[in-house]
Formats: sequence, structure tokens, C-alpha cells
Amino acid sequence: MNEHVCPNMCDANFITTAHVMQDWEVNSYGDYVKTINDCLQVTHKPDDDNIWSCSKCSAEAVIV
Repeated sequence: MNEHVCPNMCDANFITTAHVMQDWEVNSYGDYVKTINDCLQVTHKPDDDNIWSCSKCSAEAVIV
């Protein structure tokens, strides 16, 4: 994993996508009703191909 930095030099974390497994309550058709837990397991961590946005200024991160 490469280091990501904000181009505006914010000293902040980033918002990006990860894939997680959750338990859902569903109706008889399998349609979502509510989430039972936030995360059972991470199935795919963030990677360099994702968009990483600065949590302070929303700028897209650059890889250094």
C-alpha cells in the first residue's frame, strides 16, 4: 500500500471505500429492512485504485 497525502497539505485522515459483510433483517422477498450489525468481516480493504478523499477538505489524495 502506498502513502496517500492531501494535495492541500491537510493533516487529516481519508474517506475511501472498503467492502464489509453485514447481517441484515429482510422481508420475505429478501428486501432490506434493517442492519443487524455494522461489520461482521472486512472482505476487501481500501486499495490504491480507490478514490481517497481528504476528511477535512474533500480533495482527492495523491500517492507519494
